[in-house]
Amino acid sequence: MRLNAEDMRFERDRYKASAAAFQDKLAAALNENGRLRDLREVLATLSIETSAALAERENERARLIAALDESEMRLAMMQQENERLQSELIDSRDKAEVMRQKYIEMTINIIKEANSGDVDSSDGHASN
Repeated sequence: MRLNAEDMRFERDRYKASAAAFQDKLAAALNENGRLRDLREVLATLSIETSAALAERENERARLIAALDESEMRLAMMQQENERLQSELIDSRDKAEVMRQKYIEMTINIIKEANSGDVDSSDGHASN
């Protein structure tokens, strides 16, 4: 019977050792599970922050595109205004040149008339 009791102690010690090893493995698994849960929470937080940053970036991109479109539109309008002003300037120069030529012609005609009226045809002297 002594063998039986000794066998039972051996089996009990073996089960205790097995239970202790199982408890160690269970504790390690629970710790790992806790770390994984923490990592999932960190990843979820990062995902939310990344999504928010991406949305903010897209909003900024859309704002910049709108500002660029507005700037391009203003530039096109300014170019049209510049072309219009250049055309007006050319027209004004042409009109000024025509008026200058007419003024010269009028001045020449006035001088001719004045010169022709000052000379007396009978004696060839200027009359007063």
